[in-house]
Amino acid sequence: MRYVSVVALVSLAMLSLGSASAGDAGEVAKQAYQLLKTTCYECHNSNPDAKGGYFDVLDLKSMLVKGSGNEIPYVTPGKPDKSLIYQRACVDRDMPPKKKEAQYNPEQIKLLGDWIVQNCPEVPKETEPARPILTDFAVLKAVDGYLQGLDADIRHYQRFFSLVNLHNCPPDRVTARDLRITRAALSKAINSMSWMPDIVLPKPVDGTYETVYAVDLRDLDWDDKGNGHYKWSAVASIYPYGLSYTDSNDANMRNLAIRVKGDMGTELFWIRADWFCTVATNGEPVKSPTDPQGKYDGPYHQLLAIPENIHSLEHKLGVDRQANFDRDRLARAGFNATKVGFHNRLVERHTSLYGAYWISYDFKNVSGREHSLAQSPLGPQGITHGKYAQMEFQHDGGEIVFNLPNGLQGYMLANGKGDRIDAGPADVVSDSQRTLGYTTIFNGISCMACHNLGMKPVVDEIRASSALQGAALTKVQRLYPPVSTMDKYLEKDRKRFLTAVEEATLQFLSAGSDAGKKLSEFPEPILIVAQRYSAVMTFADICNELQCKPEKLEALIQVETRLSALSGMTEKAGSINRELWQDRSSSTRSLYQKAAYSLGEGTPLDSNN
Repeated sequence: MRYVSVVALVSLAMLSLGSASAGDAGEVAKQAYQLLKTTCYECHNSNPDAKGGYFDVLDLKSMLVKGSGNEIPYVTPGKPDKSLIYQRACVDRDMPPKKKEAQYNPEQIKLLGDWIVQNCPEVPKETEPARPILTDFAVLKAVDGYLQGLDADIRHYQRFFSLVNLHNCPPDRVTARDLRITRAALSKAINSMSWMPDIVLPKPVDGTYETVYAVDLRDLDWDDKGNGHYKWSAVASIYPYGLSYTDSNDANMRNLAIRVKGDMGTELFWIRADWFCTVATNGEPVKSPTDPQGKYDGPYHQLLAIPENIHSLEHKLGVDRQANFDRDRLARAGFNATKVGFHNRLVERHTSLYGAYWISYDFKNVSGREHSLAQSPLGPQGITHGKYAQMEFQHDGGEIVFNLPNGLQGYMLANGKGDRIDAGPADVVSDSQRTLGYTTIFNGISCMACHNLGMKPVVDEIRASSALQGAALTKVQRLYPPVSTMDKYLEKDRKRFLTAVEEATLQFLSAGSDAGKKLSEFPEPILIVAQRYSAVMTFADICNELQCKPEKLEALIQVETRLSALSGMTEKAGSINRELWQDRSSSTRSLYQKAAYSLGEGTPLDSNN
């Protein structure tokens, strides 16, 4: 490290600064973050798969630590000579690593130095104007207005998603950008659970607010057809926020609700977008609201009709693993532990009816020949018909990632026998992002959050290191292609997937202050929405969801026995888990529904409505 050069540059920067005012600091922060964004963010961002994903240049906290093998943190406030990004970009000048003309010019060097000397001020948050509070009556009016523009005989196919609960939060808690991300998450979620060939964009039906969105169930093949083919009903049956307004004391509300119910054939025709993105995308079984001992398949499995075993899924996708193994029509890469799997992992690609079909083979441990890909790279057991029986591995489970007809991806988790499972075993795989607050990998949502950019990069370690000889070695070399070949498959599959993601989400994301941004500049929307929704709820959160003043809710808690779970909570203290707020397993009514009913907001709806 050439600290003498850094100190000299820093001295010049400090002389030019003088005593900066708060306004100067704010402007320096804006310019510095814009510089880092345009020159560094492409490689150093919050995406774990980013080329230089050790830290995020737009997140000060992640820059205050030392990187692997570095003597100094990425940034030390007040000390450019102790800041690695300054050293690399302004002294060593080997970053950005593109071309010589990409190196920082003197003005940019001074700007970065000024920012660090001023203790790395963050960009001042822009104050958003307060948003008008939208009522359930406003939602009903928007729904009714949309329905009246449709033929009467197709109105019952319409369903609606609401962002009103988020819109009504103060802008400092839920920003306009948060709302845009939620819209994108909704669009990606519904299209990630559809076997139809086209991307279906939810339609805003409430004018400029864009808080109520419509979809036609037929466009997603979600309409209930009978004969055991029920999709939307599987979602509606577990929804914990449904309220009826047909017996409202407000005549306008009551009459409107009755008319909409007549058009729709149901009162449960709108659901919250954040709930849907978090819960309906989950393959974990859900408790029956009417049978404490009963459980339903997870809504993700029901909406996407995921079969109960790998063989049925492969038949649906036109994949024959055995034939492809025999004919060398697959591509493999084997390697050691990843962020998801703890031990050996093998990924395998096949061509399917709609693009690609990827399957992983994961292992609980590496003891024994059958658990070592280096010694046994020609499994799984039984696939070689005995020809290479001593070289077949025995795996403990796996993940399947496959293209849907619209280009997005579907997912399935399986055990070693090929039977579908709902969550990954903790001793085999782990969710490092804690999508739902846990390390457990749940099929559907955890996979969506992890594979936000498509298939993960893989580098095979078997082809070059295999100790096999003769025909067995030749077979390995046919199944495990060179890295360059696998990279072409990965790039092709990522492009197909990201093209579909862009169609489903970018018009929602690239708007407002984010207008003009590329897809790669945004976080995974379903992950963001799920983590927000799953967070512990404060008293303020409960008041926001109920649109109730704190003093009124405090008084209600003291007298309503049905709200005993909230006992002791006040504006200044207390919190509950989201699971408790939405749980319907011990009663047909969730805690939210009980509270809303006690406040006179509506009558709780159950799965039969």
